[in-house]
Amino acid sequence: MVRRKTGEREPYCEHAMLARLVFESPDVVLLLDERGLVIYANPAAGAMFGCDPEELAGDPLPGTLQRYGSRRRAIHRRDAWIENFRLQGPEGSHRYLEALRVDVQGCKAYYLRDITERRLREDDLVRRALHDPLTGLANRALFLDRLERARARSSRSGESFAVVFLDLDGMKRINDLMGHEAGDRLLVAVGGRLRSCLRPSDTAARLGGDEFALLLEDVEGSSVGPVVERILDALREPVETGGYRMRVTASAGVVVESGGRREAGDLLRAADGAMYRAKSAGRDGYLILR
Repeated sequence: MVRRKTGEREPYCEHAMLARLVFESPDVVLLLDERGLVIYANPAAGAMFGCDPEELAGDPLPGTLQRYGSRRRAIHRRDAWIENFRLQGPEGSHRYLEALRVDVQGCKAYYLRDITERRLREDDLVRRALHDPLTGLANRALFLDRLERARARSSRSGESFAVVFLDLDGMKRINDLMGHEAGDRLLVAVGGRLRSCLRPSDTAARLGGDEFALLLEDVEGSSVGPVVERILDALREPVETGGYRMRVTASAGVVVESGGRREAGDLLRAADGAMYRAKSAGRDGYLILR
């Protein structure tokens, strides 16, 4: 036995210090047994779930904490994993959490960090990269991606979908007479009307300038015409904004595809060609290719 001199401090206790660090950690720390029941929660966990930490003991992870995405192995050790959680809050709000899970003697230790601000910044960057900044509609890159996915589904299931290419008639005249600011407000209004005419499963995109594209999924060939007519009717209604009353029409080319035989880019070019034929025939109309 090693004797300590009078006044010598107690030996450094690693376990006590570790327990204190876990207790005082601003990150949530949860320890689950082999059945998935909580056997320890630090004060940060109680603050996150709105209860005393002791109340979590003996229960599984709260139902408001939902896993999403796939887990991945941590780089620094083989017995650790990175998992993602979404914490449901009041009135439909939610927070994003990243968890380091370490397996220890049949138990699972979770260290959860709130990454909501980082996730929102990332989502905003993705949104900006894939959406038109003026109208908020999908941009060309996102539209082609969804079109390719629709084509792949069609090749497996045989279901039909339609690609609509829209070009506004007389947009240059509006910009010249009323200015580009008025023209931009008109484009925003057009984007809103396109959204209102489509189902949640469909996609509206602004390709640039006054050109728009629509993806109508899971449609029957005979049902496409009435949909396009409804869209053109909606666009004919005057737009009143900034003291101006503006009226615009559109010409549309439509391609109906079944079986996904043609590539996404080919389908969009075919719809573009059909639109020019419709415009040449007198504008404010549409042409369907099957």
